[in-house]
Amino acid sequence: MPRRTRTIKHRCNQLGAATAEIGPALFILLVMVLPPTLDLAGLAFSYGAGWYLNYLQAREAAVSAEVRQGAIVNNAEITSALADVQASWRGTSLCRFTAAEGVSEHFQLVGAGKSGSSNGVRYIEVVTAMQVKPFITVPFFKKVPGLGAPVLFSFTGVRPVEDVF
Repeated sequence: MPRRTRTIKHRCNQLGAATAEIGPALFILLVMVLPPTLDLAGLAFSYGAGWYLNYLQAREAAVSAEVRQGAIVNNAEITSALADVQASWRGTSLCRFTAAEGVSEHFQLVGAGKSGSSNGVRYIEVVTAMQVKPFITVPFFKKVPGLGAPVLFSFTGVRPVEDVF
C-alpha cells in the first residue's frame, strides 16, 4: 500500500510542474517568436510587391522608349509613364499591405550588347528603390532593419529597346 500512494503523489507533482511551465513558454512564443516571424513574412511579401512594381516599370519604359542614335529622345514621356505605373500600383492592395514609403525610380540606357556581344541591341535599365516599415515594431530590436527599423529595397530591371533611325 505505501508504494501505491507514493506513485500517485509522484504523478501529481509532475503534473503541477508541467502546468507551471506553460506561462513562461507562452510568453516566449507570443512575445519573442511570433512578432519577428510576422515581420519576416511581411518583409518577404513587401520584397515581392517591390519586385513586381519594378517589373511593371521596366516593361513600360521599354515599350515607351524611343532611341535614336544611341540616346533616349523622350525622357519626359518615360518619366510620366513610370509615374502612371507607380500611381496605379499604389492603388492596389499590394502597396497598402506593404506600407511602402519613398518609392523612387530612375532609368538609363545601357550600352549595346550584353556580356561583350556586339549584336547592336540596346537595353533600358530601371532602378526602383522603396523603403518598407516593419509589420509589427518589436521593442527589443529597435535598430535591427526589418524588425524595428525600416528596410530599403532596391530593384533593377533591364529590358531591350529598339533603335529608331
